[in-house]
Amino acid sequence: MNLSVVGKMAKMFFEAIPSHFQSVALDEFIVMPNHLHGIIIIQNVGVQNFEPLQKQNIFQHIIPKSLGSIIRTYKSAVTHWCRNNGYGNFVWQRNYLPHEIKKKN
Repeated sequence: MNLSVVGKMAKMFFEAIPSHFQSVALDEFIVMPNHLHGIIIIQNVGVQNFEPLQKQNIFQHIIPKSLGSIIRTYKSAVTHWCRNNGYGNFVWQRNYLPHEIKKKN
């Protein structure tokens, strides 16, 4: 697939995640026409690294170094780039859909 300019930037920012979060590594990922699928590996995982959406709390606190903070930072960086480069109508889908993958020993 040929990525658009925004798609190329989304890919570049995703690849940069480990440089901003030392406990994170990336595995496979793919940029789709209107979203992204990716595997983010969080080293030294603890219960605080995962923060599921709770519909009752609309002012949810983001825990530093959690999956939520990683995704939030990534989406913010791409959105900021888009708005500063003539793609002001760019918007993300609300939230994200985490799936835990356990490593087999």
